[in-house]
Amino acid sequence: MYDRLLVFTFLFCLQSAFSYAQPCNFTINGTTLNSNTSEPTGYAHVYLKELKTGTYTDSSGAFKFSSICAGEYHLIISHLGCETVELFIKVKRDTAIVVPMNHQQQMLSEVTIVSTSGSKRTQESASLQLKDIEQNSDKNLAAMLEDISGVAAIKNGNNIAKPVVHGLSGNRLTIMNNGVAQNGQQWGADHSPEIDPLSAQKITVIKGAGTVEYLGNTLGSVVLLESNKIEKDPHLHGKARYFFES
Repeated sequence: MYDRLLVFTFLFCLQSAFSYAQPCNFTINGTTLNSNTSEPTGYAHVYLKELKTGTYTDSSGAFKFSSICAGEYHLIISHLGCETVELFIKVKRDTAIVVPMNHQQQMLSEVTIVSTSGSKRTQESASLQLKDIEQNSDKNLAAMLEDISGVAAIKNGNNIAKPVVHGLSGNRLTIMNNGVAQNGQQWGADHSPEIDPLSAQKITVIKGAGTVEYLGNTLGSVVLLESNKIEKDPHLHGKARYFFES
C-alpha cells in the first residue's frame, strides 16, 4: 500500500513539473490587409481574448504578441470602416498569420443628388396666357380677368367694364400697359380702361406686397399687360382673329 502511494505521488509531481515546464516563449505575429486592395490596414485593434490583452497594428498593418504559451486562443480584430474579424488559432510554435479585412462591407455605393430650382416669386399672382386671351377675344379686359380668383368687374353697359380685385378699383388698382400706368382706370365707373387686351401676350394680376415695386398709388393689386418685344424686321407680320355671336 505504501509503495502504491509513493508511485502515485511521484507521477503527480512529474505531471506538475511537466505542466510548469510548458514553454511560454512563443510569439504570434500578424499582418492585417485590405481584402480589396491588398494594402496594409494600419492602426487596427487586435485583442487576445484568453489573455485579456490587446494591441494596435502599426502603419504597415503588423502586430505582435510575445511570451505566449502553447494553447488555443481567439483573436478579435476590429478597424474603423471594416467588419470585425474573429479568428481561432492553436499555438504550438511561433505563429504568423495574415488577416484580410473587408472594407466594402461598410461602404455605401455612390449616390448622386440632382435638383432643379424653379423660378422664385415673392408675390401672389395669376396669369392669362396667350391661348386664354385668344379664346376670349370677344370679351373686354375686365370680363377676361373675371376668370381669375378674386377678380370681379364693375359693368355699365355692354362694353363698359372696370376690373375690381378684392374690392379695390379706380385709383386703388393700377393697370400697367407695357410698363406705363393706365390713367383711364382712375376715371369714373362710366369709363372703361382704353386698352385692347388682344394686343397683350400675357395678362397677370399681382396681389399683396409684391405690388410695391410698381408705379402708381397702388393699395391693392396690379394688372400687368405684357406684349412681345417688337423686333427690327423689314417684313410685314400680322394675325387675324375672329369670333361669332348670336
